[in-house]
Amino acid sequence: MKPKPCSFKLNPDERLLVFDGICRLCSGWARFVLRYDHERKITLTTVQSDTGQNILTQLGLDTISPESIVFIENGTAYFESDAIFRIIGQLSKGWHILLVFRIIPLPIRDWVYLKIARNRYRLFGKREICFIPTPDNRARFRD
Repeated sequence: MKPKPCSFKLNPDERLLVFDGICRLCSGWARFVLRYDHERKITLTTVQSDTGQNILTQLGLDTISPESIVFIENGTAYFESDAIFRIIGQLSKGWHILLVFRIIPLPIRDWVYLKIARNRYRLFGKREICFIPTPDNRARFRD
């Protein structure tokens, strides 16, 4: 999916990750981001939150069962593998080695991403309740 303009208001230095809060894989990714975003640039919200629902609606995405995370940076929303690589680019320098996988053509990267995304509950399971941040990370969440 191509990047889209997004008018959701962020602070100039802030980026926003919208993820599925009941998906175990997605929640694990969110915890990974929280741990390795040492500069604390990335704010998070779940697709189940009011903020997440508003963003998905604004972008014309499925609000019930979205197939992609959304990463908003500088007024642009990124999806699928592009979102993953933009997030990795924000993490501590050791993780930047993974950016080498951008050499894989976008259609192939997104095909793999969507195969996993469409089967994420079956492969990784669902949480009984939506992701709940720790008290240390609560300030990094919207809603």
